[in-house]
Amino acid sequence: MKKILHVVLDKIGLDSQKVENQVAKVMGEEIKYIPIRHNSPGSAILVKRCLEEYKPKLVLIEGPYLADDLIKYIIAHDTIPPFALLSVFSDEQNHFKLNGIISPDVSVPAKFQFYYPFISYSPELVALKFCYSKNIITHFIDLPITGIIPFLIREEDRFLHTLKQEEEQLKSSLFYKELSQIFQFDSFNETWDTLFEIGANRVEIDEILESYLIFCACVRQSIPNMASELNGSIEREKFMKYNIEHYRKKHGVDKKDVMIITGGIHSVVLADTVPQKISFLEKGLFNSLVPYSYYRMSEAYGYGSGNQGPQFYEYIWENFVNDIKYSFEAAALELITDIYSDARGKKYDISVVDSINTFQSAKMLAMIRRRSEPCLNDIVDAIFMSLVKGNPEIEGAYLKEFIRKRVVGFKLGKITKSIKQLPLQADFYLRFESFSINLKEKSKRHELNLRDEFDKQKSHLFWRVKYLDLGILERSEGPDLLKGVSGVFKEVWFLSWNPNVDGKLIELSNYGSTIEEATKNMLIEESKKNIKDFQKISFLLYQTLVMGLPTLFPHIVIVCIDSLDKDDKFLTLSRGFNNLIMISRFLHMMKNQGYNLNLITKLISRCYFASCFSLPIMANPPKNLEDAFIIAAKDMATTLIGLSTLKLNINVYEEGLKTCIDNSDNDFIRGGCIGILYLMNSIQIKDIKYLIREYVKSEDLIKVRVGEFVRGLIFICQTKLLYNSDIIKLLSEIIEDIETKVFLSIVPSLRKTFSELSLREYEVFVEKIAELYGLKTSKFKEITEKIENKYLIFFFQINEKVYEIFKKWFGEV
Repeated sequence: MKKILHVVLDKIGLDSQKVENQVAKVMGEEIKYIPIRHNSPGSAILVKRCLEEYKPKLVLIEGPYLADDLIKYIIAHDTIPPFALLSVFSDEQNHFKLNGIISPDVSVPAKFQFYYPFISYSPELVALKFCYSKNIITHFIDLPITGIIPFLIREEDRFLHTLKQEEEQLKSSLFYKELSQIFQFDSFNETWDTLFEIGANRVEIDEILESYLIFCACVRQSIPNMASELNGSIEREKFMKYNIEHYRKKHGVDKKDVMIITGGIHSVVLADTVPQKISFLEKGLFNSLVPYSYYRMSEAYGYGSGNQGPQFYEYIWENFVNDIKYSFEAAALELITDIYSDARGKKYDISVVDSINTFQSAKMLAMIRRRSEPCLNDIVDAIFMSLVKGNPEIEGAYLKEFIRKRVVGFKLGKITKSIKQLPLQADFYLRFESFSINLKEKSKRHELNLRDEFDKQKSHLFWRVKYLDLGILERSEGPDLLKGVSGVFKEVWFLSWNPNVDGKLIELSNYGSTIEEATKNMLIEESKKNIKDFQKISFLLYQTLVMGLPTLFPHIVIVCIDSLDKDDKFLTLSRGFNNLIMISRFLHMMKNQGYNLNLITKLISRCYFASCFSLPIMANPPKNLEDAFIIAAKDMATTLIGLSTLKLNINVYEEGLKTCIDNSDNDFIRGGCIGILYLMNSIQIKDIKYLIREYVKSEDLIKVRVGEFVRGLIFICQTKLLYNSDIIKLLSEIIEDIETKVFLSIVPSLRKTFSELSLREYEVFVEKIAELYGLKTSKFKEITEKIENKYLIFFFQINEKVYEIFKKWFGEV
């Protein structure tokens, strides 16, 4: 191993002697520095063997300082991995000057939450459990999140986890890139497995420690020192070294009895690091434990801490612990067997012989790739080699899901019940307890009478919990004014318990210490996040009422006013206007809402004018927004027509429509706007007839556009126009009189017009046409006589011929 690493160092022009000296110094220290890779079974078995060999009295672990009080819960018998230590911080005082940068507004505190995952083979967890069993003192020594936040910002609204930073340092180093190129490793995982995981239980402790340290020293030497300063590594190492000295003196432990367990990238430099006490914020910072899953641990979730297959490496860890000599080979056989068993369960034809061939192929691939045992890459490649004869991406696609499920796994963790609840958790359970609701029931139906004050309070709680997205409540029935469902005073909810609730509540603790406070703060944050979408903010305004938060209503109104200055889109403004009208009606049904009614009345007026002024901007919308625009314009007109209590100058909206017509080059839009004006009684049938005739009297280039104009009219007015004898007569005359080439040009528009009608509307229109030509339904008689086959064949041939002609004219239907 040493020879391989030195060859690479020499090739990239770095000082191999410097690496030798650095590693020798670390190995020669009285304090035992144990380098690890997080969530690595090889590192876990190394830590276990080192603890058994060196028998330390003090073990210090890379983990967030101030989280020592959680260690007793981490090692509790009923805490089951995977789980995560969650650090949460809300910057109420804008200490990091990120409020309004990574939060929607400067008034909204920037919130941070970092996960430190633990799995059964996390070296840190193995160390903590071993130390507990032997009464060895343990502490976490790394900077808490408030000490490293400034270093973790890479770009707006994105933070890089410290563990992921360590992985990126390893992967981005010139040393690793050269190493992977020489040995043709496809990924860092393959590199690590080949060098350090395979055989980790068979190599002598000093040998594997030295190999780890040499690798990490090579990586560290090939990374510019500036990079380590910028990402906070050097700052963290100074703090860790300070804590090493602090705890050693505090507990009166000799250097030879101290063991330090950190990521290898730190272990190799800690011996030479100058200790420094670093200040950090404590107020607003708290730590807790949350359940985790194999999926979140995996790279598929984007955690990026180096675990490509939590379940697969669980096999490896169990084999290490059970002292199985060839642990990877045994795991390969188990993985292949499980994957093929799953596939056979889904009726895929895979035999025992296939299993044997795949296992042998995996071992052969490992030998060719200079490995003593097959790693995950070899196993997956062998599966596709054995079962897929064509393109693996196509013919082998069915295998990917079977592989993913067995490699990643489904395991969910659990946190001990003895852990102290955070205030938000306590309030959550207290709220439900006050309504005598048993949360642990598998599924429970709750029918609420909204006229009853007790049930109304319960409804408010349910709405808040649903908004917090805890995944336990769904509403199946009840009023929804924004969707036009009113006059209903009953709600039906279904409550189903979700074991992830506590984890979610801990994550949400950044927003407040009670359900009400968290809901309010989330609503405020979401409203400011969507400041350029008035429709969404108006919906949140409605949410404050169904959640029973009328005191929050004025705050969201202020955000709405700000939004009206920033949102110039007619679609969102008009839909928001309709929402405001329904909210006003809701407030009228509530008691003691005079103040809020005054606010909503003024907001409606402002929104109305903003909508009217934005209307002409949509005179020529993108093709995909034509229907949405016309529908939104009609909906707003319908709302205006139905208003009785609010005094809005409807002429302003009509002028907006007329300006839109004048500015539009889109005949469908022009026809639709004319139709809306007709519905509002702003124009008469004679005006519509005049406009249609103006099209027909014009040159051919204008005539051919009449079809889209008529489509827009009928799209909006439908039965009101289709049942009008004057309009039907006019359309009939136009079709009869215009030239064939013009008719053929407008046929697609007419066809689309009538295809958008309902069956009943279409039937009525046909009846009106029949009446126009003097035909009565009584003149039609159902054919009951038997028709000879030769005539049926003849009709069929005619139909086919007509179809071909229409296809040539209009394209495929």
